Formats: sequence, C-alpha cells, structure tokens
Amino acid sequence: MWGWHLGEGDRFFLAVLLGVPFVLGSVYNWAIVLRWTVTRKRQPSFVPFAGLVGALAVFLSLPAWRRYAWVPLLLDPSCVLFLVYGGPMLAIEAWKHSRMNLISRYVAVIGGRRKVTLSLYKKDFVLEQDIHRSPGELGITHIGVLGAWQETPEGIALTVYEGRILLRKDGSGLRQVQGYADYEEGPDLALAELVLERITYT
Repeated sequence: MWGWHLGEGDRFFLAVLLGVPFVLGSVYNWAIVLRWTVTRKRQPSFVPFAGLVGALAVFLSLPAWRRYAWVPLLLDPSCVLFLVYGGPMLAIEAWKHSRMNLISRYVAVIGGRRKVTLSLYKKDFVLEQDIHRSPGELGITHIGVLGAWQETPEGIALTVYEGRILLRKDGSGLRQVQGYADYEEGPDLALAELVLERITYT
C-alpha cells in the first residue's frame, strides 16, 4: 500500500514554510494595536486570528510541539481579544436570546412566500423576515433587526434604529398601526395589514 511519510526534518521545514507568513501576520496585528495605543487611529486587520492558523500550521505538524498548540492563541492580539471579550459577549448574547429569557413570540406567514417572526425577550426584541424566492430570482431572502421594546396601553412599541413600530392587540395577536418607513416602502418587507399570531409553547 502506497503512503507518504515525512521525516522529522521534512516536518520542521514544512512547519516553518507554513508558519512564517502567519507569524508575520501576528506581528502585523500587534503593530495595529501599538499604533492605536499611540495615535488612537483605528485600522482594520486584514489577517485576523493569524495566531490560530499559525498554531494549526506549525505546532500541529510537529508531534513534539502539539501539546503547546494553544500558545500562539495567547500571542496574537485578535485571539486574545476574542478570548477576553468576544467569547463572553457571545455567551451573554446567547443567554439573552435563549428560551429562558423569551417572553413571547409572534408569527405571520403570508402565502407560503414570506414568514415574519417577532420574538420578545426580557431585554430586547428580534424581528426577522424570511422570504422564499424562486431559483434565479434576485432580492432579500432574510433580514433581521434587534432593538428595545415596551408595552403600551394598546399593545407594543418597537424601537427600530431612529424609528418606531407600533403594534396594537388584535385578539391573541398583534397588528401594526404605525410602521417603519424603510420597511413600508416596498412590498417585500411591509408589515401593514399583517396580523402576527402568538405562538404558545408547551
């Protein structure tokens, strides 16, 4: 049976060949951080998470180094920022929008072509629209917006960017009485005349 075996020297050469560009990328990321610290001028990184790729390319290719593959994650600033800020923020967002914090959910389905879902959570709301299109048809297929909400004597008020959507109680559902201008300009996203029915979970 044919196989391809790399010796220790070949593995080391391959690790260096693959790892050098990513080490340079990590140095580039640190240069961006240093520049921001000194000048307060922001600059995007074109090689984020270079340390992660470098770990896979270099450390995992050398059996004796595999146990230290986590080290580059602490040397690249983008990975450090993700571990310190990004990971906890993603966990917080996942918790905020989990079933544990869901107060109620309303859905409207229009002719099997469009589905509108309004989820009210303890801290905010998520309004999503899914649009089914024919093969080759151009246009939006999914759009979502997140913002603050509050109960009103008539129903619910949603804050969407600089505008508001007012929904009035209609039986067990909600009907729009004031829309968001950008949504109401075209038929694809307009909520006028829709009744969002409340979904009951058992």
